Order: sequence, then structure tokens, then C-alpha cells
Amino acid sequence: MSYIAQYARFSAKEGLGDKVRAALDAAAEAAAKEPGTLLYLIHDSQTEPDTIWMYELYASPEAQAAHSGSEATAQLRAAVADLLREPLTVTRGSTLNSLGLPQS
Repeated sequence: MSYIAQYARFSAKEGLGDKVRAALDAAAEAAAKEPGTLLYLIHDSQTEPDTIWMYELYASPEAQAAHSGSEATAQLRAAVADLLREPLTVTRGSTLNSLGLPQS
């Protein structure tokens, strides 16, 4: 089974990392209720205090598309739009190794 993975880099303006984290926490609560969302992990950068990474894993392309088109995702993008020092970057791909994940 190939899962759909994506990660995003949120580079907050200096001192605004906590506001970005709060927006991501709200988005994580919504994502937890979405069918097909397997992982939704938020990470601080160890080298850049106002940079936050988010890793997501979806059971299928349809689950990922539903998440990306959700109201919660739209709200997240709106909430962080003025907080970021550079455009949000999102990278997506299919998993090549799924160690630790359920196999179909």
C-alpha cells in the first residue's frame, strides 16, 4: 500500500512562532476527525526558533485531497498568512517505505 505523505515548512516572522503553533494545534484537532488521516505531526526546528515543520500521512490520495480541500485547512492557511516571513511550502509524495504502518 502506498500512503500519501506531505510535509510543510512554516517560517514564522520573528517572535510569531507561538501563534503559528497555536494555529497548527487547532488544525491538528480538526485533522484527527478526518477519515484517512493517519499522522499529523508538528515539529519545532532545533536550529530556527520560529520555524515549525508539519508532517502528514494519509491512507489514500482521496483522503489527502479531502483534507487539503477542507474548511480546517482553509482556516489554517488564513490564520498563518500574515504570520509567515516567507510563503508556506508544502511537499507531497507517495511513501516508498512504510515501516511501522499497517499493510493492506
